[in-house]
Amino acid sequence: GDCIAAAQCNQSIADLYESKSPAVVLITALTINAYRTDDRVQQVTGSGFIIDSRGLVMTNSHVVFGTQAITVTLDDGTVLPAKLLGADPIFDLAIVEIPAPEKGKLPVLVFGDSDGMRPGDEVVAIGNPMGLDQTITKGIISAINRILPERPRMLSRPMIQTDAAINPGNSGGPLLNRCGEVVGIATEILGNAQSIGFAIPSNLARSV
Repeated sequence: GDCIAAAQCNQSIADLYESKSPAVVLITALTINAYRTDDRVQQVTGSGFIIDSRGLVMTNSHVVFGTQAITVTLDDGTVLPAKLLGADPIFDLAIVEIPAPEKGKLPVLVFGDSDGMRPGDEVVAIGNPMGLDQTITKGIISAINRILPERPRMLSRPMIQTDAAINPGNSGGPLLNRCGEVVGIATEILGNAQSIGFAIPSNLARSV
């Protein structure tokens, strides 16, 4: 097993993207505000990833929480209705469910051990920035156990800081280690910062 594991962790980033991106999805959520006279419907897009072949998708709570309609676009372009199963606005995590395919199985990503990550370790982020088609960015873990300033509700929440480019639409997408395991869930960036992205550690996500 170790040899296979080592080979898996030595694959090129292009191979990593090819094997893991099918499990990453685009999430579109609509909010309808009946009290407004114009711009009643607002659309938010983000990313997510399939964690269970029965159709469970993890994303950020702020992408889907409190919205009226959620759709999930698979890597192959299939658009599916999704329902929110649960959201934790404090930890900014949510699970939505999509119908499982009649034929074949949904590709899934597995969680790695975020506690094993050290500053300097290479990571890649896969997501749909700005509603564009899927992209991959590469970087390193810049710091661990980062407590974000000016985010009182998140004060107790240590984040992983990375210089892999994370843009608004990447929110909810996976941060992968070189073995292709999810070590973090990309979340909102500090808007004016360059090369500073944050991810919710996978061990926290798994426990939530």
